[in-house]
Amino acid sequence: YRTLRAGPYRCFHLSAAMCIAHRRQTLQALQNALDALAAPDADHKKGICVSTQVIEAGVDISFARVIRLAAGMDSIVQAAGRCNREGRRSAAESRVSCFRLECCAVPQMLHQHVHALQYAARCHENDYAQLNTPDAIRTYFQELYFARGAEALDKKGILDAFRHGISGCQFPFAQVATEFQLIETPTRTVYLPIGEGEALCAQLRSGMGSRSVYRRLGTYSVACYAPQFEKLDAAGALELLPEGSAILTDLNQYSAKTGLAPD
Repeated sequence: YRTLRAGPYRCFHLSAAMCIAHRRQTLQALQNALDALAAPDADHKKGICVSTQVIEAGVDISFARVIRLAAGMDSIVQAAGRCNREGRRSAAESRVSCFRLECCAVPQMLHQHVHALQYAARCHENDYAQLNTPDAIRTYFQELYFARGAEALDKKGILDAFRHGISGCQFPFAQVATEFQLIETPTRTVYLPIGEGEALCAQLRSGMGSRSVYRRLGTYSVACYAPQFEKLDAAGALELLPEGSAILTDLNQYSAKTGLAPD
């Protein structure tokens, strides 16, 4: 994003490192730019958005072209859903391309997904343009599940719990709710004292935190993985709160355009 921004482009950045308030602002500015580029009298200056997977779900926005790091078929199809979403162009003008980084291997968390995609492509004569067909999708997920193994699909025994019950309970919702986590990696919340968030953070400091305050602060917060949270804390950039979250005290660690500093 920083490299492209230095060129003759209108550049935008989106990631979960940005709070919801700034993501909304960026999406609105991006939509305005795309609308302007689509106008008959547009200056044809290119618009480019560099984004993490955050753009692949729940974002109704349409690009002329999508270029994505190689991943699983489900992620690629999600990304493709942002290409010519409004049907203004022909299929030939609406290309979705995947690339790999020459300097490093496929990330470990994506290795099985990429392998399953390559297998599905081989089974369909390496025609990547046909990978969104039901047969190819079935081949992909069968290979992905085979690579992971049956035990990996239900490590906590959630399905057996519902089939057989827990401790004699036919519908063990409470126990299953305790065991099941859609995203296993724990995160900690960092609140940003910016905009409306500044007054809301002041309420937390004064002991006036309530469900309403925390709900409104969700718009001015970022979820941090443990290593990043610990680095920020070690740098003296956080004011820790009793429930395990924190307020960012060093605002140099946050940018409205790129989010919370990864370092």
